[in-house]
Amino acid sequence: MQWWCAALGVQWTWDWRAYPGVWLFVIAVVVGFGMIAGRGAWTRASKGERASFVIGAVTLWLALDWPLGPIAAGYLASAHALQFVIETMIAAPFLLYGVRSAFGRRLPLQMPPALRRVGRTVVHPLVAALIFNAVVAATHVPGVVDALMPSGLGAFAIDAGWFFAAIIFWWSVMMPAPRYHHFGPPLKILYML
Repeated sequence: MQWWCAALGVQWTWDWRAYPGVWLFVIAVVVGFGMIAGRGAWTRASKGERASFVIGAVTLWLALDWPLGPIAAGYLASAHALQFVIETMIAAPFLLYGVRSAFGRRLPLQMPPALRRVGRTVVHPLVAALIFNAVVAATHVPGVVDALMPSGLGAFAIDAGWFFAAIIFWWSVMMPAPRYHHFGPPLKILYML
């Protein structure tokens, strides 16, 4: 049994394989979001936010687990591209929308001032776009992909890098941010392009 979907170098079969590392990662993401959002966030959230969070968690799991995970890790570049799109353009924004109201109320209050400053800098639209594009560029260099995908840890690094870079990228679009009141819908559209 492998912990994470990685390139095996053997012919593809449709035999199901367990990837407990994927399950633990998705559970850690859900629990982490829940811990930061705080007690009662689920009951205070709207039905739309709860549905969005569930959709985000399920799509993250589907993108990483069998069969897409192992196909993307070692067999089809198109599956690898699909996995990237699901993680960064579907799972991350759905998860963020699902905790939008809870994060908007609680996150700044729980963080030490130094960490809050770093967080605000990282999610600033310009910095977030640079981080996201740097991660995307670095993880699509053939030498990097070929070196990382054969090991479970390397494949995990690529998947986690995509996911967390997407969270940073989507933060300025999805979360309430009074500091960036000038970052309205027209600029958000331009930012996403």
